[in-house]
Amino acid sequence: MKSIGYNNASFNEEYVCLLSENHPLAGSATLSLDEFCAQDHALVSWPGGNFHGVTDQALAEIGRARRVTLSVCSFLVLPEILRVTDLVGVVPKRLVVDTTGLVMLPPPLVIPGFSKIMAWHDRTHHHKGHEWLRERLASVVKTVVY
Repeated sequence: MKSIGYNNASFNEEYVCLLSENHPLAGSATLSLDEFCAQDHALVSWPGGNFHGVTDQALAEIGRARRVTLSVCSFLVLPEILRVTDLVGVVPKRLVVDTTGLVMLPPPLVIPGFSKIMAWHDRTHHHKGHEWLRERLASVVKTVVY
């Protein structure tokens, strides 16, 4: 009996701070931990309503906290909200690499990133349609690699 095989490709992602170009701290090259924690924050929680995320876990590990005042369920809506408010968001870098009207700054603490994996079954490895789709996805990811 033949074992079932899988193939995959992946990339690693990191988080950045995102804020309006009109935010009082937008001219800074970096944010101090005190500045970061003193701001009102927005976060993404896909079920909505959750006001605690990976950033809050990282802050708790060093005995700090932030004020999350808004939770939205999509990374796609968050930049629009940040653009017209003084909220700060912590977002995956690849989602905002070309966002106008916003400033991207490094977070003042280590926030664990994540990996995205594209996986497929051996039986589709040489399927022309699957090959085409995998190639398109891989080329998009490469264009936003930093």
